[in-house]
Amino acid sequence: MSRESESAAIKAAWITGGLGLIGTIAALIAGNLGLGAGVLPSKPAATDRVTTTVTVPASPGIDSTTPTGSASSGVAPEVMHAGNLDLALNAQADLDSPPSDATWRVVSLPQGASADIQWQGGGLIIGDDAQGFVSGTKRPDCRTSSGYGTSLLDLQSKPLGTFLCIYTNEKHYSLLKLTRYRGNDGASFEVTTYN
Repeated sequence: MSRESESAAIKAAWITGGLGLIGTIAALIAGNLGLGAGVLPSKPAATDRVTTTVTVPASPGIDSTTPTGSASSGVAPEVMHAGNLDLALNAQADLDSPPSDATWRVVSLPQGASADIQWQGGGLIIGDDAQGFVSGTKRPDCRTSSGYGTSLLDLQSKPLGTFLCIYTNEKHYSLLKLTRYRGNDGASFEVTTYN
């Protein structure tokens, strides 16, 4: 086969394939617009559904920004960001940082972002509008736990494997597990922030 005839055969194959693709796309569009309704089988009839809405009034005296021990829906929360966090003395972290930021914005906080936690030698200082508590070595469900506060989370006498819950300043729950403790030389955590 000569180069000219080989080139012509390749062009013909591309044109035929392209026309086939265009025909397939046109058929899909026509089907979605209902233009082939007389040809295709009809959609099954929708079944009747009953929807019940329950409205519960807020309890007096509860601040809507304070997390409370509410019943869980039984559905696992969606993970927004997970990874390791290393904090040196006075280092801050934004637990709401995007998954693409493996440093949890420890290096620098972008304009408008604020830190949720800061390492202070013996524990974590909770940032503005964030709350947290030290749980223990049993993994808690931060969404249903109570005891959140804004004071220093003291970790000086806590063993490795201790869990902490943080309710971030952007209204997410973060679960931290202490994996390294070096006092003024820093600490490390496994962190999971949920949507």
